[in-house]
Amino acid sequence: MDESCDPDLAAVAGFYDNILALELLMGENLHLGYWPEGSGGSLSEAQHRLTDLIATSIRADSTSRVLDIGCGTGAPARRIALMTGAHVTGVTISRQQMETASERSAAADLAERTKFLTEDAMDLSFSDASFDRAFAIESIVHMPEKEHAMREIVRVLRPGGRLAIADVVLLPSQDVIGVQSADESTFRLLAPETAESYGELVRDAGFEVEETRDLTDQTRPSYEHCVRRIQENRSALVAAIGSDRTTALDNLMSLFARTRQIGYLLLVAVKR
Repeated sequence: MDESCDPDLAAVAGFYDNILALELLMGENLHLGYWPEGSGGSLSEAQHRLTDLIATSIRADSTSRVLDIGCGTGAPARRIALMTGAHVTGVTISRQQMETASERSAAADLAERTKFLTEDAMDLSFSDASFDRAFAIESIVHMPEKEHAMREIVRVLRPGGRLAIADVVLLPSQDVIGVQSADESTFRLLAPETAESYGELVRDAGFEVEETRDLTDQTRPSYEHCVRRIQENRSALVAAIGSDRTTALDNLMSLFARTRQIGYLLLVAVKR
């Protein structure tokens, strides 16, 4: 991506600090949902399905040390720890998210198997080969120096360690409704790659790509769900982030629901 499209990390941190607004938009899981063919259900159910897909992709078990890159308030980390028995460490640039994640894990009696830290994924404090598995759900898209982040992830994974990335990507546009029409103050939080450039990014860092899956159609319903949640919670959102930001968020979710320029990728890789 061009440097002019790089996200403003302070803006990203500020956006994710507002946990109330985020959860009014998406619920406790701060990521899109996954609707395989023939499935239905709520946004929350679909979000759990996406987390389960990540858990399956990294093949975590009770002996695994797992790194969650961009952990939000810890819902995926808690679910994976509960499902697999793994020990999960989550990192986020938002102190408020870290504190909320820690509190919720303690309340769920998962404090022994989950830990949350305020860290920049582009400059991790962990020793080399500290983790067996890693995953990133819609977090790499916010990072201006993705190459640095990938090098840090490969550094802290042991050889043979598995990585799963689920993220928004840019598609070749044949649609007049393009992302260039998005509100700049909201869209600048993102710097999506293409599916091809994501693969190159991961391989260049020292991974072997095992699988890539286009989940665009299976995740797209998330945006309509978010639009409905904005409509249902508009008064509370305006109180939390103001009328202008609420309208910009509504417009962005509506745009993503209609455009064919935004896709979704699951990438699974193994450290060489």
